[in-house]
Amino acid sequence: GVRKVRGGASFSGILSHDVVRSYCGITSAVYCASLALAPDLYNKLDTESRNDEETRSQLRSHALAMFGFPYIMYKCDSIENVLEACLIAVSSWGLLGGSVRFSRKFQSLGPLLDFATSIILAATLTASLKGFIKPQSALYLFATVSAGFGFLILLLPSIYIKNQDALPDETSKRRTRYLAADLIGMSTLAWNALDSSLPISHVALRSALAFLYVASPISTYHALIKKSQIAMFDAIVCDLGLLLILVASPTVLQPTQI
Repeated sequence: GVRKVRGGASFSGILSHDVVRSYCGITSAVYCASLALAPDLYNKLDTESRNDEETRSQLRSHALAMFGFPYIMYKCDSIENVLEACLIAVSSWGLLGGSVRFSRKFQSLGPLLDFATSIILAATLTASLKGFIKPQSALYLFATVSAGFGFLILLLPSIYIKNQDALPDETSKRRTRYLAADLIGMSTLAWNALDSSLPISHVALRSALAFLYVASPISTYHALIKKSQIAMFDAIVCDLGLLLILVASPTVLQPTQI
């Protein structure tokens, strides 16, 4: 049978998966809540940033896209949890965030595309949770679409920013690339969940790892090269998470023995 591990055992003798997941879960939950509820607080610490409505919208968008992470870090029991985390992410970012941005600026194509894509993904994931569609089909669609969006935004942030009516400055590009990291992380979550031999706790940590592989270099670059104070804070949080996963739980990257 397939081994489902809750993640309590220590694989490398340093830290258990539970500890590493708790760190990832708590930090992402704090980011989500603070960016969504008090974007001005983060923005005030960002010396490169303008304090306008578009900036607040960008920060909230990043926060909303991240909401699936705290959920999957704490609920790693089944494929349903992965579907639920994907649904939370797509509903909060695309449906909630997309509709808010779309209603504010009808002339923008970007929010409309986000919103329309999210409706399709949310409907597919919901149908899968209700048993109408196989989980594999819903996860495959979600993984493909979010990876496509993620890598496009990561490599060509200016195109996305232009369609969101934001100014294409360094700060906007950095935040847009953080959004790409969220999407790539969620895509990795769905993609790895297709492998039934992997315990869900491994799947969850691999998604965090994918997010950090993108977010850590971006925040570290802006901290060291661009001398951004808030990016320094981001970099410390991200790099510590990366270190915890790679040092404490190297088995996350290895194929699981069934």
